[in-house]
Amino acid sequence: MVAVATARVIVGTATASVEQQQNERRGAKINQEEEKIMATEKEAIEAMRRRLLDLRHQKEREIQELDAMYQTLGEAPRILEGKGTVERQERAPAKPVTRYNLNLSKQVDDYLAGYPWDEAINIKGMIKALKSEQGVQGKDDSLYAYIHSLLKKKSLEPGSALRYEKGVGYFKTRKIDKDDSVLVASV
Repeated sequence: MVAVATARVIVGTATASVEQQQNERRGAKINQEEEKIMATEKEAIEAMRRRLLDLRHQKEREIQELDAMYQTLGEAPRILEGKGTVERQERAPAKPVTRYNLNLSKQVDDYLAGYPWDEAINIKGMIKALKSEQGVQGKDDSLYAYIHSLLKKKSLEPGSALRYEKGVGYFKTRKIDKDDSVLVASV
């Protein structure tokens, strides 16, 4: 792979050298014609300045090409070793995070245990009750999202008394399955 890339660089350099020689020959012919045409020394000086500026730009392009080839050849050993081309920067140390509500799922379970059967569970009411009674902290939207995900998980568990119906929401039921009419004995 590196051999192919090196061959491409060499062929590209050779092609660039041939093109450069052709451009120099053309430039020499143009320079001779310009000198014949120019009548005054002022025009000759301006033409010389333009040629020097063009030569400078050409040399800068050559230097940029050499820099690119040098950088490519410097990265080749890392690519062969499988390390990649981008150097990783170390991350800044993480700020200590204060975690609130470490036992929120247990608090939700306790709240649901005391919730009446076959009534829709109002999540916003649950948040207010947990904040006032148990000191739960956080934004209402974040707590709503977390409690909603907890209720969804619990409703999907087999044998769970928690159900979800579209238009009603979450509720506790004594039925084992949705289609089953047998009631579970309350403990």
